Amino acid sequence: MAAGFLIMQTAAAQEYASGAPVKEVLEKYGISMGSLYYAVDRLGIKKRGWSKFDCNEGLFKEETEVGKYWLGFCSADAHAEEVPERAKFNIQLKLARADKDATVYMLRKRKAFQF
Repeated sequence: MAAGFLIMQTAAAQEYASGAPVKEVLEKYGISMGSLYYAVDRLGIKKRGWSKFDCNEGLFKEETEVGKYWLGFCSADAHAEEVPERAKFNIQLKLARADKDATVYMLRKRKAFQF
């Protein structure tokens, strides 16, 4: 790796450690999630919730129409995969390509995730 890129990764990881949102750090430094992840590990920085998107964590705290919608949606089209070495779960959606635009629209409209 070029020294300049390592310096940029280090700066991005330090900004992440200060609490900056992941999305903002990735955009500001023009690096991938993998590059940020590598730098965070290399520097021994404790990871917080790791997501490409900011999630509405209160979505299921109260019974709402939006929460019910996403619970049903995830029950039909998502699965959770445990990642024991990181003490977390990954949630993945598996959809047909033809459903991508409609799904992204609904994600934005229902405010489950912010892109």
